[in-house]
Amino acid sequence: MNPSSISVTSARPVSYFAASFLQPPATPDDQTLDAQGDQRISYSKALDDEISVFERSDKFKSYKEEFISELNFLGDFAERYHDSKAVVEEVREAFKTLEQRLFYSSPDFYGKHKKVLYEDGKRALDQLIALLGNEALTVECRLDTVVELAKNVKRCAERAATTLKGAAINLNLILCGNEIYSLKEEVLRALIREYAEETYPEERLMGMEIHFVNLIANELADEFGLPTYTDDFVDWCDVKPEEIADCRNYILERMTPALLAAALAEKCLSKLDVTMQDHFATSQKESLAAALLPQTLGEASEAAKQEEDTSASFAYEKFEHVLKKALIRINERCGDDVDIFRFISPLDDDYERYSINKDATLIALKILQSLSKRKLTEDYFPKELIGYIGDGGTIEHYGAQLIWATESALETENGIQTEKFIPVLFTVEHLQSLFPHKLEESVARLAVATAIKNSSPAMLLESLSSDWLEKADTSQWVAKMDGETFLPFIKKHETTIQKLSLRDRFHVARGIVASGSVSAFKAYIADNPDLIEASEKGLLTLVKFWNVTAVNKDSDMLDAVVNLVLETIVQLRSAPENFMAAMARGLHSNVSWAESTKGMCITASFHIVDILKELCGKGYVKPFQFTELFACKDKAQRPGLSSAMGSGDSTKVSVFGNVWLHAASKGVLSSKQLFKLLDAAHGGHSALFLALQKKDVATITAFGVIVVSAYSMGFLDSKQAAALVAYKEDYPSRKAFGNDVIEAYGQILQDINAIDARAMK
Repeated sequence: MNPSSISVTSARPVSYFAASFLQPPATPDDQTLDAQGDQRISYSKALDDEISVFERSDKFKSYKEEFISELNFLGDFAERYHDSKAVVEEVREAFKTLEQRLFYSSPDFYGKHKKVLYEDGKRALDQLIALLGNEALTVECRLDTVVELAKNVKRCAERAATTLKGAAINLNLILCGNEIYSLKEEVLRALIREYAEETYPEERLMGMEIHFVNLIANELADEFGLPTYTDDFVDWCDVKPEEIADCRNYILERMTPALLAAALAEKCLSKLDVTMQDHFATSQKESLAAALLPQTLGEASEAAKQEEDTSASFAYEKFEHVLKKALIRINERCGDDVDIFRFISPLDDDYERYSINKDATLIALKILQSLSKRKLTEDYFPKELIGYIGDGGTIEHYGAQLIWATESALETENGIQTEKFIPVLFTVEHLQSLFPHKLEESVARLAVATAIKNSSPAMLLESLSSDWLEKADTSQWVAKMDGETFLPFIKKHETTIQKLSLRDRFHVARGIVASGSVSAFKAYIADNPDLIEASEKGLLTLVKFWNVTAVNKDSDMLDAVVNLVLETIVQLRSAPENFMAAMARGLHSNVSWAESTKGMCITASFHIVDILKELCGKGYVKPFQFTELFACKDKAQRPGLSSAMGSGDSTKVSVFGNVWLHAASKGVLSSKQLFKLLDAAHGGHSALFLALQKKDVATITAFGVIVVSAYSMGFLDSKQAAALVAYKEDYPSRKAFGNDVIEAYGQILQDINAIDARAMK
């Protein structure tokens, strides 16, 4: 790519919706939806009087049975077509909750507000049931509607009814080929919510956002051709006429064809990604199973790694048929024949491996063309030239919502090669021919955000200039960096990064920790000495870094973070009480996570011991406090070891032992304190009593290893060791133990006696 001179010109202004787009399509209308509902049993205040009268009528019994039958049908539909038992259970549970609240709750859950479900909700449910039986709609489309519906019906009566009505309208619009209209409503409601959250203080909204949205949407419904929704709570929302007018302008400025096309394109891209991820996972399992047959486990693991496919890298030939099959369903939704190569991009010159795109712009451009052909927008003029990239290529955008590049390519048809300009994803390499100050601020920010999204870490290091970095969202480029590129990147842009706010520079540090580059972390902290202040606030900042290393199971980075903690503690001038509480929570968390991350939990706990010792040396922690801290008691003041022994969790018992022995070796725990922790008396019973009572061999053995180790290392004396393992009168009968328990317990006694015998020689 050869950058050349920049020419910032404007083609025609971006097109807006045709006037007809502000009105609903020919279908669905109320009459059509009622026909699909098959005029089942309904409730109407005008015909059936007040709810209390209706519920005492002969009609109500049949009405109730039909309502419940339809809710059960939704669960049955999910079970018939969905692969996940967990999802099916969630769907059934959601509709069962709605049934209980509507018909059986005492006191009455919805009260007078149930009328909106009795009337609008039931009518929408009738229509939805009819549409779910319409095979002109794909199974996937109908199933998605049911699953999404289940996520929102467990809300207030108005929200449940709104969701039911929206689901029926959405399916009918898809059936009529007008899903973009349904999306228009979704985007408009999102913009109203966005306006409310930006304009009104939090205390004004008070969790009533959905009712503010319903009120404003109902006021604008006629102008935008949208359905209205019944909502008794809108009377609680004090919205002035001038605020509704202001929100209208807010919507008109933002809800362009490009925004809708981008929203639908994102849905299509997300759908493809989810579908393909399932196929990649299945393929990996099959590859591993096949590899295990003729090879050793080590060879099979290596072979499986080589065959590993993900959305970031997969073999096109291997998944071509799956991609094309998945695309058929997507094209039904986005209304045009979108080529698969707008969803994926090649990773090599041989076009063998591909990745699924992060950016849906290329799909959105096709959808925009489709909107124009269907006369839903004005003439299709989405392009505005903002620069040249050499070889005839250009960089173009649609308002401040979509940006892409065009590059030349040779196309062969009937043996004749012709040059064709095709749209491609916009990357930081295209930015090399542009300067931010030449563009409107919103376009410049869109350009760099899009370019970062579509670029690899290596491309960012090579091609992203400091001028463009100043326009970028810090969290976005930080998330794209990896361990290899972070250090050279921050060195290259050191001056620009130094200008960032303290909050943004903290995001950079956190990103480096997540990348696992210890050298980059040390270099960055050295260059930003003001980032971590020598105070409790500074220590709590480091706890955030600590948590990142725990999630990533990165012991090397944890070492670097802890060293910084210890250096900060040396400079402290006051007792860090909140930090101490954070360390205590850390110990509890480590024990809770021990089952899946035992090694990391022990390492982190060892570091907590070292930190507490340093705090003790400064006089901020007293030795007598350690017993309480290391006991890890729950809210009922039950010691963690007692709980672990009682539940038969040998892994947690081992974690406690490792941590306490390390603390004893550091001089943090005295012999008396260690004995008290190991006894872990609660409710009149020792920890060993609980393990023997449960007859859990693994837990008994784990406890014995701790006691024997502590005794052999001199952290316990002979009386303490004997007391911890002594068989007491209140223990369960030995006859009821079984040979394996007796053998495990006997081994502990044998090991203690062996240590005594060696001491006597």
